[in-house]
Amino acid sequence: MERKDVYTVSEVTLLLKKCLDAVPFFSSLSVKGEISNLKSYPFGSYFDLKDENSPLPCVYFASEAGYHGFKGRNGDAYVLEGRLSVYPKGGRYQFYVARAYPEGSGLLALKREELKKKLLAEGLFDESRKRPLPTFPRKIGILTAHPSAAEADILKNLSARYPLAELTVIPATVQGSKAPSSIVKGIKIADTLGLDLLIIARGGGSSEDLAAFDDEKVVRAIAASKTVTVTAIGHEVDFTLSDFASDKRVSTPTAAAAQVVPDIREIKEAILEDYALIWSRAASKLEELKKKADLLMGRSYFLNPQSVYLIQRQKIEGLDERLDRAALGLINKKKQTLYSYAERLRALDPESVLGRGYALAYIDGKLVRDSQEATEGALMETKVANGIIKSRVTKEN
Repeated sequence: MERKDVYTVSEVTLLLKKCLDAVPFFSSLSVKGEISNLKSYPFGSYFDLKDENSPLPCVYFASEAGYHGFKGRNGDAYVLEGRLSVYPKGGRYQFYVARAYPEGSGLLALKREELKKKLLAEGLFDESRKRPLPTFPRKIGILTAHPSAAEADILKNLSARYPLAELTVIPATVQGSKAPSSIVKGIKIADTLGLDLLIIARGGGSSEDLAAFDDEKVVRAIAASKTVTVTAIGHEVDFTLSDFASDKRVSTPTAAAAQVVPDIREIKEAILEDYALIWSRAASKLEELKKKADLLMGRSYFLNPQSVYLIQRQKIEGLDERLDRAALGLINKKKQTLYSYAERLRALDPESVLGRGYALAYIDGKLVRDSQEATEGALMETKVANGIIKSRVTKEN
């Protein structure tokens, strides 16, 4: 018998690995089954995915992007996405998990991721679109199932923490096929009520239970809401697309009250602290003014006001006398100046020389300054010191 080539176990294992890695089908595979033999470590988890006939060894490393949401337990049904390959050192084939979804949610999760990328590209999740929460809301709406534990929890905590607000419950179906249209309708109703804040809430549940809040119509309604919106959906680890579209996301309905309204007790304490500070500063200022008043009361014009009055009166009388003297001296000086000007004016008066034997001749009311002005036959008036002499010119000089 002719001898064929002989391979080592390692070589066969590597050949099998190369074959699997080279086939695209095995590089991107979705498998469903039930988890068993789960062992978790800081670096990841090892388990078998089995059905009624066979187990499939699986490894899910913590470095994978979706690992943080893996909550699998033995007996849970899951859909796994990943690649099938061979682990050479162990000599066995195993499934390397990239994403894990509870059974029935795998397709839903894929659609959710596609919708998230679409809305993200449209800018519906931009931080710049988010509005700040009012500091002291007067009217708060709660959109949730009625009655429900979430409703009771929010009403209880809001009333205890901030009783100043008026609370309005807007009933809505929050689970099932009718939930999206019911939630959208509730958001539109809220926009007509003049609310300062709208809390959209639902208690915890599976991803299927929360699916309504990943619905495109619901997400767009929240993004377009005229009212400031807060989403309080599921547990702390649950994130829906509605959380990305709302103005603020809180981890649970219980946490909503603590994050959307102030605590009335803290407000009272702050007011009392401010009051005490104002009172302390006022008392300090009053004491300072009192000391100044005591200091002023020790001055002489408070101790003996009559003497102060007499002193000030004497000063005023002295000033009055000085003012009178100064005014009289100024008047006399002005008189002397006026007399001097009068004398100078009198010395310049033409008629003042008439008393010394001079005369002034006028023809037709005009002073004769030149003999040429006295024409023959003209009537001339000659003014002397004690009267006027009229004459007629008989001859020109």
